[in-house]
Amino acid sequence: MRKGAKVYPRELNSVTGGLAHKRQGTHRGGGSQGQSHGVILLIGVLMSLRSLCSVTLACGALLVGLRAHAQEPAPTRFEGALGVIVNNTSTYAGADERRTKLLPGFYLRYGRLSVTNASGFVTRSNVDVERGLGLDLAHSEALRVNVALRFDGGRSESDSAGLVGLGGIRSTVRARAAATWRPVAQWRLGAAWSHDLLGHGGGGFGELSVAREQRASPTTTWTMGAAISMADSRYMKSYFGVTPEQAVRSGYAPFNAQAGLRDSSLFASVRSEVAPRWVALGGASFTHLLGSAAASPHTRQANSVSVNAGLAWLF
Repeated sequence: MRKGAKVYPRELNSVTGGLAHKRQGTHRGGGSQGQSHGVILLIGVLMSLRSLCSVTLACGALLVGLRAHAQEPAPTRFEGALGVIVNNTSTYAGADERRTKLLPGFYLRYGRLSVTNASGFVTRSNVDVERGLGLDLAHSEALRVNVALRFDGGRSESDSAGLVGLGGIRSTVRARAAATWRPVAQWRLGAAWSHDLLGHGGGGFGELSVAREQRASPTTTWTMGAAISMADSRYMKSYFGVTPEQAVRSGYAPFNAQAGLRDSSLFASVRSEVAPRWVALGGASFTHLLGSAAASPHTRQANSVSVNAGLAWLF
């Protein structure tokens, strides 16, 4: 119960005492009854006003807190980056096969709006880049809160021999909400949740992370951290479960994947300005599947390593 909604003993005894007298048949005439009803009504109004004031004060405090964290306005000028990224990783979570992709990368930002097809690009304003069409709701050196829309390509059984017979997972658009807090210099804590907006069976998943940044030189920054992710039952059943129909087609045993932890990971990345308008970036991560993700029949290895590198031109 909220503080503003407390009923104090004296008020409670007054109200219940009046009701008890009425049930016992103690009548003091029409005028006395009217006065009792009036007192009870007045107490109810005062208690409602106390609750309303408490809620109003709480909302005001929340707004003041957000304004305090958002004193530094988001950059209003236009900026962007163009480059290429090469990535080597598992063909799917739990696979024992790998693939390498060379992809073009772009990033555009104006004020609080941004759009990019790749995470990890560094910008002149030193803002962390997240994939998708994003909007910053709060932006300061200590706190960043943003929402984004992301395209999720789903999964095809042709991606790997380990997926044959499982069918595909439809592509979709995901809504993502994320917050990053920097309690002290060089450290940041993150939380995010992503959900399938189109209901294509993608479900939802989230992540908690901690990272530390270290400047090796005026132009080079290292980041190291750890993360743990979790997912709802819809996501886990789609990506790690095996239905009876899929079992017949694939040869895997039926498996009912449950909601819970998905994986834990360690990661490291580096960004370096190699020229006034050029930035080189690289990174590596180690991921260990957990829970139903690790126990799935088509998980062939629970541990995986991913590496990436890229080069971007800033403007």
